[in-house]
Amino acid sequence: MLIRPTLFNTSNADRLENTQKTRESKDQHGNLNLLQIPTESLTHITSFLDPPTLLILAAVCTSLHEHVQLDATWRKAFFCQLLGIPPESNLSKVNTLLLRRTEDTWKNEFIARYKLKT
Repeated sequence: MLIRPTLFNTSNADRLENTQKTRESKDQHGNLNLLQIPTESLTHITSFLDPPTLLILAAVCTSLHEHVQLDATWRKAFFCQLLGIPPESNLSKVNTLLLRRTEDTWKNEFIARYKLKT
């Protein structure tokens, strides 16, 4: 019987452990679960979405709804979508109070400016 070479030297125990970790991170349909990634990574991903898409995402499940309700999610999306500042940028030096003109939350500000843009 021929043995197919592998790219990595892993033992059977290591492969079994990796398989079990992968199974644990999959949902009932066998898909990887988006909600198991760190919050910072999820915020990074959602910063590329516009307000209508964020609102649709909030309707998917309660965990995503809670994530979309965070002001930090809307702030990152505002900076990324309207100002062109990448989500990985350090925003500690930016005076964000000057950017939020009329609304009391980043969500409301982003939606108001998005409506003006379109």
